[in-house]
Amino acid sequence: MEMPGVPMVRSDKKNKDKPKDIKQMVFFLEPPKGTDDNLVYGLSYTFFPAGTVHKDSLGIDNFFNQLKNDMLAGLHAKLLSEKDIKYNSYPGKEYKVSIKNGEAVILFRDYLMQDKYYTLQVCTPIENDNNIAITKFFDSFRILEK
Repeated sequence: MEMPGVPMVRSDKKNKDKPKDIKQMVFFLEPPKGTDDNLVYGLSYTFFPAGTVHKDSLGIDNFFNQLKNDMLAGLHAKLLSEKDIKYNSYPGKEYKVSIKNGEAVILFRDYLMQDKYYTLQVCTPIENDNNIAITKFFDSFRILEK
């Protein structure tokens, strides 16, 4: 991932509420004010125990819908758009939400790769929506296969 600086890192070791068999890492960067078109860049990944997410389309749809609903409620956000996307052959979703009474938007790209869930996000002022740095950040996402 390319971020315009060195991100902060938070691991699941600090989250006492998360079940021990779920592993999570969060990387986020808030560029200094006035130095970037965007307010926040983020990447997180969560590794679930094998078989947590049912592989049929209904199970995957339910997984993404639950995450979307939790995200909207947690951010007090309004959903502006939603579309199906893919990373290689893996299913994903792209969401654009409005926050802060429409003053900012967050674009999310979420991917489910077997029992691994990745979410990328960029928050930007509404006047900077669709800027080139958002595209560059999302396009830099790669999974290195072992």
